[in-house]
Amino acid sequence: MMRREARLVGSGIIALHVWFLSFCVAGENQPCRASSCRDIRNISSPFRLKGDLPGCADPDPAYELVCENNRTILDGKYYVENLNYVNSTIRVVVPGLKKGNCFSPPFYSLILQGLFLYPYKYPEEHNIIVLMTCTGAINDDYIPITSCQGSNNYTHALIGRGRLMARDIHSSCTLGATVVTGKFKEVPELRNSTTMSDLQGILLMGLELSFLFFGCGECKGSLSSCNLNFDDSSI
Repeated sequence: MMRREARLVGSGIIALHVWFLSFCVAGENQPCRASSCRDIRNISSPFRLKGDLPGCADPDPAYELVCENNRTILDGKYYVENLNYVNSTIRVVVPGLKKGNCFSPPFYSLILQGLFLYPYKYPEEHNIIVLMTCTGAINDDYIPITSCQGSNNYTHALIGRGRLMARDIHSSCTLGATVVTGKFKEVPELRNSTTMSDLQGILLMGLELSFLFFGCGECKGSLSSCNLNFDDSSI
């Protein structure tokens, strides 16, 4: 009787061990599927959503996205508006911006010196938008802003192509958030008569970053042996 019970127990342990190994192998062989978060439905390598299966995307934290309140977020701050795997670009927008009759300011600045940019490449042609509060008379280069009630009391914005220097800012102005945006065909050319509505449109188009570096490393094994062409997104 004792021997029979021992054999049954042993058989049960072996069966449990076989089931566990089968479960592990099945998990390891499970195919990687694209994740989605609201309108961003094609989240796949090199990107991954937080909590996705390990090994299905690049382990670099720079490629980890978070789905929060049905918004896809990069670097814990910036909304992802588009992922394009054809030209290897990701377009991000600063939260807080809205289109309306009053100016809703961004929650954060977005500057090119931000550490989150690595391993991304920003466009050579871009705009730098500085929001500020001015108390004195200023020239027509500054865009007047009517801030929404309860928000930062910005009165003006200044847009520079490529860069802005301290000498470009009027002495009566106190600087606020700085946001870098791309130059898109959908955005009208900057002009002296640029309105607050134009400014909102430019900010809401966001900044398009290239992740072509990932394809280079995947293809060649090292960035040093790879020639990147960001104009046509080729390697």
